[in-house]
Amino acid sequence: MDTITGQGMMISRTKISAEGFEKVEITAKMAEVFGLPKKAVGEWAVVSKDYFEHRLRKVRLDGYFADDKYNNHQRIPNRIWDEMFGSKRSAKFEISKQTNRKQNWVYSLLEQLSKIEELKSILSLMGRDEVILQILNDTDSSRAGGIFWDGEVEQVEGLTYGFSIVGGNSFEGSSAKLANYQGNNNLSFYANVAYGDKFFWYDNELSYKVGLNFGYANGGMVRTEGTNYINSELWGINPYFTAKYKGFSVMLEYFLQRVSDGSFNGVENATPQGFNAILAYKIETAQFGQIEPVLRVSMIATNGMGFNPVTMGSFSYDPSNASAVYDNAQAIYIGANWYVIPAVKVSVGYEWGEYTGKVNAQAENRTQSNTVRASLQLLF
Repeated sequence: MDTITGQGMMISRTKISAEGFEKVEITAKMAEVFGLPKKAVGEWAVVSKDYFEHRLRKVRLDGYFADDKYNNHQRIPNRIWDEMFGSKRSAKFEISKQTNRKQNWVYSLLEQLSKIEELKSILSLMGRDEVILQILNDTDSSRAGGIFWDGEVEQVEGLTYGFSIVGGNSFEGSSAKLANYQGNNNLSFYANVAYGDKFFWYDNELSYKVGLNFGYANGGMVRTEGTNYINSELWGINPYFTAKYKGFSVMLEYFLQRVSDGSFNGVENATPQGFNAILAYKIETAQFGQIEPVLRVSMIATNGMGFNPVTMGSFSYDPSNASAVYDNAQAIYIGANWYVIPAVKVSVGYEWGEYTGKVNAQAENRTQSNTVRASLQLLF
């Protein structure tokens, strides 16, 4: 009898293959950070999971399950599992990967921020861990590097351009490592052009900008086939329009992509597209800086590529939705930005989302989400 699954299986001198099971590797650093026993270090297969925990069994080097002994079984609560392998990042784990110098810099920055009177309550509201993750995101040294050009067209006032060639792809962090798997030397090319102007309308300045972003990455799409990472090409365009008048600002954008073998089954091309529309009004206050109510309406249709709402931060993790993939989504966000000082912006709001077009068996025909979002943006 298997002590984890409760199912009977032959274990005496019989090798049981772990092929087909979800596998993960727990490092010594992960065990240390998340308080797991030393026996947890190694490769494991997920043999079962429920609303409370993941149950693992150790995998030998030859790909077969280890003997059915106590030390070869491991139970990990879903809360910890989600920080280790799911969509929820752990500040304690992420900062443990940094150099001592980077860690000391982050902690010193937190101390300096906490001395700003206007930020004390905000840091407390967001939580220390969330602020640490935000700082690490904004200072991630694994971002793609390359060559950049930008400038203005002297013959046409207000016309600007930009062009860049960067290594690997448009992804950052762990995704960049996947895209550069086994020495991949793909390049990504980006270009933009924009025209902006301003004039007075009813004695108030009105400014606007219309532009187009373009990108091509010959290895920017990363997917898995078994234990291999496959790179496919993608290109995309992103026309946009922005305008400001008095305290009002509006932003409209549309995006269209073409992804080779980008469908969920990996055998067909995909052409996802969508749009964002944002309306905001900035209010000047004497004591609290600038307050900006915001309304955003968004839509995406993935054309069979699919996405998981858990990875988008719209759903909390549980086994019922961890693998659900949908084709379409629409969302409405209502919130506010608080510009505490020019270099610090705090955002809080509510977002309703709807997801349709089931792509895999785990998804429903239609589902909804209700999410409260908060973020802190720092300008370094």
